[in-house]
Amino acid sequence: LSSTPTGIKWTSEYRQISLVTNLANAGDTGTINQTLVGVGYSGTIVGWYITCHPAATLAVDVWKANGAVPTVANTITAAAKPSITAARLNSSLTPTGWTTAVSAGDYFMMNVDSNNLATYINLQLLISI
Repeated sequence: LSSTPTGIKWTSEYRQISLVTNLANAGDTGTINQTLVGVGYSGTIVGWYITCHPAATLAVDVWKANGAVPTVANTITAAAKPSITAARLNSSLTPTGWTTAVSAGDYFMMNVDSNNLATYINLQLLISI
């Protein structure tokens, strides 16, 4: 964001993708009822937001592959996985250690690595394009 003589000028454009899972049982993990999301643009992941219901302690991994269904071999989060601790939400605008490059044709999937109570998880990735 910068100022100009005529007002405000946005210096970046952002898009968000949502990776959502509805779990059959509290505490379920894995790729159960998983959403696979494709993108048609290039950019850089600059942050994430995660919510759940009910309040829980959980961690998720994000997988990405170009033109294919991603697997654990395609993780992009390194050791800095999105997580929540005894709450309903968390976020980070510094995805440290992540593979942040996004290309047109990439497909994203969320894997629930750990979860003690949540039956609904929504992870949103913020992408600068």
